[in-house]
Amino acid sequence: MRLIIVRHGKAKPESPTGRDEDRPLRPRGVRQAQRLAEALRDADHTIRAVHASPALRAQQTARVLADTLGAELIDEPRFGLSADVNDVLDLIAGAAAASPTLTLVGHNPTCAVLVALLLRGPGAIGSLGHRTGEAAILDLPDPANAIGAARLVARLRFDDAETP
Repeated sequence: MRLIIVRHGKAKPESPTGRDEDRPLRPRGVRQAQRLAEALRDADHTIRAVHASPALRAQQTARVLADTLGAELIDEPRFGLSADVNDVLDLIAGAAAASPTLTLVGHNPTCAVLVALLLRGPGAIGSLGHRTGEAAILDLPDPANAIGAARLVARLRFDDAETP
């Protein structure tokens, strides 16, 4: 199984409502998502669906990915702001039969913890970062027993410094 873990693009520091889950992407975050989507499309990954946290910045990032890739956007509360990594591991194991590729769009610390856990095991949690607008592409030989068994295919992040 191929697993693509995306941290949402660069977001505004505050929202009009004052709620963290309502923070939108900055223009820079939209550009990050667009360039990432184009790179995934050009690399010919078979992405049928993009599963995203319900938070606005993740939904906006996922919408750009889904539209560019011709994929379905699926609201995934198990990968939300307060995601439990064990729930995400169950999601991954359950999705393996449905599709050869699972694409998740969420937040730190969950993205960083998940990537480190899958690549290096429990002792590596906190050893790898996962920046805004970044995708980690992993191959999982056995999604049901993925901890420490994944292989890193690529890390992708596109950024520019002209707009905050």
